[in-house]
Amino acid sequence: MHLYIRDRVASVALPVRELKAFEKTMIEAGGTREVEFKLGAKDLGFYGPDGGFRLETGTFDIFVGGASNATLSESIKLSASDLNLLEYSRGQEKRRIGSEVKPAFKEKLGYGMGDTASNIVFQGVNILLLYFYTDVVGLAPATVALIFVGVRIWDSVNDPIMGIIADRTQTKHGKYRPYLLWMAVPFGLITFMTFAAPSLSEPLKIAYATLTYLLLMMVYTAINVPYSALMGVMTPDSEQRTILSSYRIVGAITAGLLNSMAARPMDSFFGGGQGTESFDEALGFRLTFLLLATLATILFLVTFFTTRERVAPPKVTDNNVRKDLAVLLQNRAWLVMAIAGVLTLSNVAVRNAVTFHFFKYYVGDDGSPFFLFLDQTSLFLTLGSLAFIAGLVFTKSLASMFGKRNALIGLTILNALTVIGFFFIPPDAFWVMVGVNMIGS
Repeated sequence: MHLYIRDRVASVALPVRELKAFEKTMIEAGGTREVEFKLGAKDLGFYGPDGGFRLETGTFDIFVGGASNATLSESIKLSASDLNLLEYSRGQEKRRIGSEVKPAFKEKLGYGMGDTASNIVFQGVNILLLYFYTDVVGLAPATVALIFVGVRIWDSVNDPIMGIIADRTQTKHGKYRPYLLWMAVPFGLITFMTFAAPSLSEPLKIAYATLTYLLLMMVYTAINVPYSALMGVMTPDSEQRTILSSYRIVGAITAGLLNSMAARPMDSFFGGGQGTESFDEALGFRLTFLLLATLATILFLVTFFTTRERVAPPKVTDNNVRKDLAVLLQNRAWLVMAIAGVLTLSNVAVRNAVTFHFFKYYVGDDGSPFFLFLDQTSLFLTLGSLAFIAGLVFTKSLASMFGKRNALIGLTILNALTVIGFFFIPPDAFWVMVGVNMIGS
């Protein structure tokens, strides 16, 4: 059962109907059931362009039903005296939440470290694994493609299964935190094994690559799905969850910079020096990911020991997954955003995966230092990551100026134009590539 609110006249443009509450319940055919929703200041207010929370007088339409086109409705009017009462109750609630369930700085930092651990592997796989399999292990690109497709198909099934398992977990440490403890060491071990590159025959290389990549994605799901859900049970306060999300973003960016800036130079260092006769690229990858996998394991353990679960998730009373999926597929806005998300992530994944090949075979990067200790590929990736950080800073301003929808469309088109632009940049125009990539990032 969904509850939507429409503010008829607000000082800023708001959704026609905004979902404020929902409850999952089972009602037999021809039966009835009473469902109660409580509305407060946070449901009737909004955040303005300045980032401040606002409550305004006016008429509000309330809709209740099974979807966003619900017809059961009622209207309420808020006067100035009503707003004073709501502001007072909101202040009391914020003080209560602040004193009882506000995560400390150490906990927020520890939570952010979990995303650093996660992205050490996620971005390492996205940027380096294709190159590692083809140019270090020596597998044919077509073989690697089949491995990737097969594992990812299973991964699409594995993710929701892990979500179901985590939701039904009950331990003294909570529902989601225990997986950080149980899976941290397997996560690091399988990461190292994936990039270990043992000397094997061609058939055994294929079998080893398939098995380790499959295990890596499974253990990644087993630790990352509960980690992602952890934020929702650390605090019931939406503002605090927003702050936790910002720590998580910082953690992910840190891992991205680490992979972009350090992975290739570390490979060169541990392998004996790029361009030397004794250079062993397989050894370089092996030792690099031994170090990164150990770091990821430690960071996930830090996340476990520094965080707490404070909120009990609502119990699921209806386990009909088929019905849930049918309702979801009727949501046109969700379908559009889901397709856009898949295409956007596919664009990022493909670009990252072929970057090393692009610079090695098109630009001619041999891995030697180009700027300080960075080769051309690492410098290109690092500056792209820094541009991405700068883009995050301006995201809020662009959304306020053009609206979230228009900003998304415009920036997506700009990104597409930069991708097309790479087809026309000659191999010796390195700084042009860097500039176009920074714009697209």
